[in-house]
Amino acid sequence: MNRIRLLVSVSVLAALASLLALGASAAGSSSPGFSITHFDVPLFVKQNGPKGTRSIAWQGNPTFPVTVHERGICPESVNCGPRTPDGFGKVGTTAFATQANPLVTHGWYFCSGGLTSNYVLGIEVWLTDAKGHRTPIARNFWVCKTH
Repeated sequence: MNRIRLLVSVSVLAALASLLALGASAAGSSSPGFSITHFDVPLFVKQNGPKGTRSIAWQGNPTFPVTVHERGICPESVNCGPRTPDGFGKVGTTAFATQANPLVTHGWYFCSGGLTSNYVLGIEVWLTDAKGHRTPIARNFWVCKTH
């Protein structure tokens, strides 16, 4: 029964993420053509296990350094740190001084603790370049597997 619930939750979130991504891609950017083309996260991260990699492919002509901005949302029952009024966590940033495509951060995603039920984390990212140009938001999600 838990597997069915997880699969339904993942399917619903995948559909929601697809709809949100369509909305984000329709939104304008301050720099025409600077956009995220692919945002890869691991589908599953094992609780207290190895950390997962984040990879963000982009297009356009940004001026480096480029900064990745990321914020996440997790279930109310999980302590993911301080939350904003809309339920998301604090925005974290990672700067890339040297041009790279994709922008890769190894060992980025993790979950720890002693929870007994899998849970889903939603992620939003956007990029800004040295001139202040910003991409539209890209969204994805991953599952913390507790067993």
